[in-house]
Amino acid sequence: MTAADDRWQDAVPVLEHEFRRALEHGFTEAELAEAKANLINAYEQAVKQKPTRKSEGLASSLARMVNDDKVFSTPETNLEIARKALDSIDLAGIHAAFKTFWNAPGYHLTLTTKEKPEGAEGTLASLYQEATGQPVEAPAARATEPFGYTDFGKAGTVATRKEVADLGITQLVLSNKIRVNLKPTDFEKNKIRISARIGSGKLSQPKDSPMFDVFASAVFDGGGLGKHSNDDLQRILAGKNVNSGFGIGEDAFVLGGTTTPADFLLEMQLLTATLADPGYRNEGLWQFQKMIPTLYQQLKHTTSGPEQEMNAWLHGNDARFSIAPQQKLSSYTIADAKKWLTPELTKGYLELSIVGDFTVDEVLPGILSTFGALPPRAAAPAPLDAARVVKFPNAPGEKTFTFESKIPQRPAGDRWI
Repeated sequence: MTAADDRWQDAVPVLEHEFRRALEHGFTEAELAEAKANLINAYEQAVKQKPTRKSEGLASSLARMVNDDKVFSTPETNLEIARKALDSIDLAGIHAAFKTFWNAPGYHLTLTTKEKPEGAEGTLASLYQEATGQPVEAPAARATEPFGYTDFGKAGTVATRKEVADLGITQLVLSNKIRVNLKPTDFEKNKIRISARIGSGKLSQPKDSPMFDVFASAVFDGGGLGKHSNDDLQRILAGKNVNSGFGIGEDAFVLGGTTTPADFLLEMQLLTATLADPGYRNEGLWQFQKMIPTLYQQLKHTTSGPEQEMNAWLHGNDARFSIAPQQKLSSYTIADAKKWLTPELTKGYLELSIVGDFTVDEVLPGILSTFGALPPRAAAPAPLDAARVVKFPNAPGEKTFTFESKIPQRPAGDRWI
């Protein structure tokens, strides 16, 4: 269990209670179903992607199996073994195995902190022992709800279509001004990669808010969707090949994921829902605030700190590329993030690129019913010419950046500006 350094005492009883809850009461049908679905899906995808496996990966796997005195088997054999094994597993068996594994006279408790707290050994042991005297209830059974984003309204249409024959690319402009680039390939069987570039990214970041992009990206990704938290999504999408990731580049916000032909529509629904109805839950804020001290320790004691300071210097000490004071980063709110992101993600220029194992006719209906159903947006990127101006340091110039480390490090690198 992970907790902020100043709250590790609060985490100890939670750790003990959750561990003992599983030990005394076992697991739920939903937890078992989720685990089975994810495992089977991994083996099924290995079978479907077998024709385009990389030779280097196969060679490394074969050498590793020989070295470990194990039998090298095909994806089909692995799937058959997995199905037979998982079919024989039930809640009673899992609970019995869990209790057997932890059938020990005592446990070792390990606490890892930046500095050793005074009296930590005695406090850790007493908190854990005190927690063992408190009753724990069986985990609540929860029904898995269906995915709540399957209808985005009237599907869009294709306004223009252009074939770039020598590159094998189809370029579309949809009725809502979204641009789409489609590139079918045959070198990754049963895999489709999707990336959407939206709005202006760091170009539109408030200039008085250093590291605001780091904060906004974290709370956006950590907040789930309006109808589902990230924990909900993990259960709802178990066994499906869908995911989404959000990032902020220098000139665009980036949303993307990887899927399969069978799950393409669901992936498009997930990405569209992420744009149309982000959750902005407090969990995302709490998770980010919890890791702030660790972030600043890394900036202080690793090369990442001076590298970011150098990047700011090369950008004329533009605050958008600078390290924020820790108090400043801690002061940002979800409302601040929404104020910046909402107009960019709902109205900003959007270009969608899809590459992988598909045909245009197969994926087009899914595109039109999801991204194509969004409200109209900008037909071209915002110029933001002033925000693009970079004031480079005078050349030739020299500046030294340092960091504290007990481990001698001498990284070297070149940058051209």
